[in-house]
Amino acid sequence: MRYLVPLLWSVLCWSPAAAEPLTFADAVAQAATRADLQAGDAGVRAHRALARQLSGQTGHPSVIIYPGWRFGPSDSERFELQAQATHEWNIAGLSTARRDALKAEGDVLQAALQDQAMGARLTAARAWIDRWAAQARLEAVEAAHAQAVRFAALVEQAVSAGAVTADALAEARAEAAEAQLAVVDAEGNLVDAGHALARAVGEPTGVALAVAGELPTPALPDAASLTDLSARAAALPSATRQRLAALAAEARAVEVRAAAGTRMQLGAMLQVDDGVVGFGTVGFTWAAFDHGERDRAGARAEAQRARGAAERATRLAAHQLNQALHEVEHARENEAALDDGLLPALTALVDVRDRAFAAGQVTVFDVLRARARLAAGRRARVAARANRAWAEVTAWTLLAAAAPQEESL
Repeated sequence: MRYLVPLLWSVLCWSPAAAEPLTFADAVAQAATRADLQAGDAGVRAHRALARQLSGQTGHPSVIIYPGWRFGPSDSERFELQAQATHEWNIAGLSTARRDALKAEGDVLQAALQDQAMGARLTAARAWIDRWAAQARLEAVEAAHAQAVRFAALVEQAVSAGAVTADALAEARAEAAEAQLAVVDAEGNLVDAGHALARAVGEPTGVALAVAGELPTPALPDAASLTDLSARAAALPSATRQRLAALAAEARAVEVRAAAGTRMQLGAMLQVDDGVVGFGTVGFTWAAFDHGERDRAGARAEAQRARGAAERATRLAAHQLNQALHEVEHARENEAALDDGLLPALTALVDVRDRAFAAGQVTVFDVLRARARLAAGRRARVAARANRAWAEVTAWTLLAAAAPQEESL
């Protein structure tokens, strides 16, 4: 028993070791190694391996043996044997149709994996930026809390000196308490963002992750230099996947039609009695009635549906790309407005109010309002920086997926 209590206490107090902070590049790279993506890649490789083993023959050889016994007359009783070997060929193009359909199916699997991988990279990028922003917001509210505490102490001294009334001290202390609540809330958001990042990159330990380094700054081409965005959008994985799915459905319909086509059989037959007699055999199975309409109906319907989905995916991809480029411009303008306009003005306002308060020219409430506006502006700047980084990463990822030979991060 004396060992049990320390053991239980150590179990209750145990917590997993923190993982190493991730840079943005490491997070995106780690997302590509997630278990679901690895399984998808293994599936594509398994499909390709079996596709390479596909035989050009669509039929199997057949051997039939007829052992027999001749009954009478008595002097003619003896063992007799007939044997027949045949092989069947589909002469409606089934061999080629099977290879085409299998290749189209593999192309769809590969495109789906690429689409899933791009989604995983974007999810990891968003989660990393959100974790960075959560850390920056925590630092901002901690700084605001420290300032609020110092200001409350200053007001308390002013109350003791009879320079301000007690309600001003109560207001300053309330501001400090609200700032403390903001710190607690930001700490919770930081942990949540760390767990979201861990899920996005497939962290196996279940611990929240931290980030290292600054926000990504991908090199984007000038918007004016980007031409034919519709063609670029059509090359995005989401649009490519649907387009290949339509081709695969068409190939499947062709395969079904060929499978129901005319077949030819060639073979040889031997008969053994008093001697050996050989025969050649030729046969045809005409596709006179059933042309595979039962299975072709589903394949044709799927092909029509897939063509519509491909057209919609291409249009959505064009909108996504155009909107991503617009978001870059908008986010940059918003960040610049904060950096060059609002924040310098609010910082100057707080400085003026602080000096005026020290000189007894303004009230505590004037100072608190100015400080609240500055704190809100600093939080807005954190969000603006994160939004700008996310917009740039999204646009870069889409452009790189549509034209991989271009810019690199």
